Amino acid sequence: MQQSGSGARVTPWGLRVWGVTVLLGGAALLFALERMVRHGAAGRHGLFIALGAMLYGIGLALPVRGSLRMPRQVLRRLRVRVSRRRSALSAGIDAVTGLASRSWFVHRLNLALGRMSACREGGFSVLLLDLDRFKLVNDALGHSAGDDLLRQVAARINAALRPDRHLVARLGGDEFAVLLDGVGEPGAAERIATRIQEAIDAPYRVRGHETRMTASVGIIRSEQCIACADSVLRDVDTAMYGAKRSGPGRIATFALPMRRKASREFGIETELRKAIGTAQLSLLYQPIVALDRLTADSVEALLRWNHPRLGVVDPEEFIPIAEQSGLVIPLDEWVQRQACLQWRAWQDRDPARAPCSVSVNVSRVQMAYPDAFLAHVRAVMEAARMPPGALRLEVTERDVMRDPDAVVDLLRELRNLGVGLAMDDFGTGMSSLACLRRYPFDVVKIDRDFIADLGAAADVRAVVHASVMLIESLGMRSVAEGVESAAQVEFLRSIGCHSAQGYLFGRPAPADRIVAREPLPGERQAAPALVSSSR
Repeated sequence: MQQSGSGARVTPWGLRVWGVTVLLGGAALLFALERMVRHGAAGRHGLFIALGAMLYGIGLALPVRGSLRMPRQVLRRLRVRVSRRRSALSAGIDAVTGLASRSWFVHRLNLALGRMSACREGGFSVLLLDLDRFKLVNDALGHSAGDDLLRQVAARINAALRPDRHLVARLGGDEFAVLLDGVGEPGAAERIATRIQEAIDAPYRVRGHETRMTASVGIIRSEQCIACADSVLRDVDTAMYGAKRSGPGRIATFALPMRRKASREFGIETELRKAIGTAQLSLLYQPIVALDRLTADSVEALLRWNHPRLGVVDPEEFIPIAEQSGLVIPLDEWVQRQACLQWRAWQDRDPARAPCSVSVNVSRVQMAYPDAFLAHVRAVMEAARMPPGALRLEVTERDVMRDPDAVVDLLRELRNLGVGLAMDDFGTGMSSLACLRRYPFDVVKIDRDFIADLGAAADVRAVVHASVMLIESLGMRSVAEGVESAAQVEFLRSIGCHSAQGYLFGRPAPADRIVAREPLPGERQAAPALVSSSR
């Protein structure tokens, strides 16, 4: 029989009771913490936590010494393990939603990859969900309202799954990930993703406001996974953004070409960052011809990239990458500066033969920062000593319609600076002909797809005719893009189209061929049409 620190006698029976109490309490508490860390939810394990904490606390309160050395060592080890599990739990649960955190999801995913590598069994799938338009809720109602919405979304995702089998995590922001254990066959993950989307799509009530959410979902199956969790998350992220580019609420399953495409896009972004301001980038200029005289009175500046290893990179490939990465702003500024300085060089060389104006494309990303954009345009025009109308900025119809009110204000500010304005790719977006009167455009460029179909479709000819009549009646100049035949020129002239641009009149050429040039090919080929139509 032993004596405790307070003088009480402890019998062997009491010692055994104390040991059993500590061990049972610690085991129950460890079990509960382990389950919480594994599944990121405490609701199912509250009883174990309460029982374990009570027994564990009783054991810690007993003042035992002396020959209780062995039980005390057991207790010390147990206390260390419980402390470690508590730390793992705090790091493994997202503070906003109560789901598993990114770090714990990565840990569990690595374990799943390890099991599959060891026994070639245990298939799984990973879903990555990104909420569409979530930023709008944050901006309109505040971040605390956004957190409320995230908690509701998390609850719906959990309700659509089996939390004892599948792990749901919040990776950060409005991104959620799901590890579907035992779901590796084709089609199964897609069905679960559809069920989750349907759960997310129902209306939400957030701070007195009703809203709806959709989610874009990327999927990857274990047979497509490689190496480590970071690689899996990279690939499923690629699939998710592929779904997002297709529109809101879409699902995309990862395929190997996606990885190659993402790798190329990353390489292009890296190389483009180095290329800005170097000889790799250059401008070519394509003439814009007045149809009544068949003379080029303006040119459009077109960006080209000739990489020493990649070769000539198509603008349709690298411009979208520049827009997504933000590189399009320094790229646009470089193009605008070079085009304006080149216009000044032409004027100084031969003002009689130099183009009256130069057109430059503008991206929606640059227009999103109107103050910086206006300051830059003012500076380059002053540096090139450009009179009003010498610089013409082209904005696509789609970009105009993204935010019509903000765009019309910016266009008016540009007009006040003396900038000419053109709507590019007219006919490809959602605008109506009547909306043109809202915008202070000087020029409207009819998209090349309409011009290409002039000879084959009567309805296309009717649309082009109506477009030209309205554009010209509003005091703007119509420009047909992609003109390649004398027959197209004859039709365009017959309906009163002002100008044209296309290979018939010349391909994009270096700056030194614009002033010192031979007659344009189109001047010779279209001359018979001009003569016959003028009789």
